[in-house]
Amino acid sequence: MKSILKSFKSNILIFVLLFSVFGCTISKDEGQKQLNYTVEEIIKIELDSITNPINYRVQLIETDSGNLLATMARTPFGINFYNLDLKTKIHHLELSADGINKVGVTNGFHVQSKDSIFITSIAAQISLLDFAGNKLRDVRIDGSSQYIQSISSKNYRPLVIENQKIYGAYPFVTQHWETPPKDISKFQHLFEYDLNSSKIRWLDYALPEGFWDQGIFSPEFSLVSKGDSIITLFSRDLKLNVFSKSKNKIIDVKELKIPGDISFARFKRRPAGNEGILKELGTEVIKGFIFDKYRERFIVILELRIDPEQHSMSLLELYSSRPDFKLVVLDSNFEYVGEALFKNYEADQNEIFVGKEGLYVSVNNQNHYNFDENFLVYKRIDFEEVGK
Repeated sequence: MKSILKSFKSNILIFVLLFSVFGCTISKDEGQKQLNYTVEEIIKIELDSITNPINYRVQLIETDSGNLLATMARTPFGINFYNLDLKTKIHHLELSADGINKVGVTNGFHVQSKDSIFITSIAAQISLLDFAGNKLRDVRIDGSSQYIQSISSKNYRPLVIENQKIYGAYPFVTQHWETPPKDISKFQHLFEYDLNSSKIRWLDYALPEGFWDQGIFSPEFSLVSKGDSIITLFSRDLKLNVFSKSKNKIIDVKELKIPGDISFARFKRRPAGNEGILKELGTEVIKGFIFDKYRERFIVILELRIDPEQHSMSLLELYSSRPDFKLVVLDSNFEYVGEALFKNYEADQNEIFVGKEGLYVSVNNQNHYNFDENFLVYKRIDFEEVGK
């Protein structure tokens, strides 16, 4: 009898453990909504022999006379402008590494108008050029509570230019591993530069106390501008901050409720060797965050975890571009709407942007079997309504 009871108790224990493990997994997936999308247009633009098809900055410029796409790659040194309707290059803004129009090592740009093109570079400098490449002025970004290594204007963290002011971000801690967690809130990460007075002001945007209580991770974030707000989303945390430009403070903090088994890498100390990369690849990372002003929704680009042993690529290659990612759609109140999955490098998560006619996704990933170095290729897509 005792043997039977012992066996029964063991079976009950095993059942409870299995239920707790699999029950948690199932509950995490509850609420996921797969969004179908339609391909409205395929845009294929032939490149010249010197242009690299891999861009680290793209910007859609919508005008009354048509849609333009501005791109910046490693080569050539400058910005290419393409007419998306005609699918041809119409202009190349050549940048200079020396002379009176010299710019530094570029890491992004923002086109405000024909005669206001902002180039970000290393060191922390913004150069204002006209459409012909003539430099109008340089803006040095300094004066923060920490050393500023560089300023960038990239796809998911662009400069914001409005009312003769530049808003930008430095979402890093310069001495990352040497900074005690209790000091993480001492640094400011958003700035405002007044083009009229030539004065810079570091805004009251700091990481909250306790940000690193569960372990050290990158404070990097994406940002979008919406009215008076700059909205930021961290790359390794589901916390979203709403910052008011006029009030110069964070006015709301939200925890995004995205269903699924999502986790982010945390560290107690500086990782050695490949430890950090392996841990990162075993968790998710938020690649970007964009706002679709035409449809009043937000889109989170969420890279999915990966098993490096299943791929022949190097760890650094996998780290810079994972094969699988989701586009997670949120409504105007940041509530989850649904998601679309892209697998096996079928698209490039580094080049996704919004336009009046839909969402543009690059489908010429350098790691995909049909990659063509001679073209830029985008699909303009539109999500079907949930439940339609």
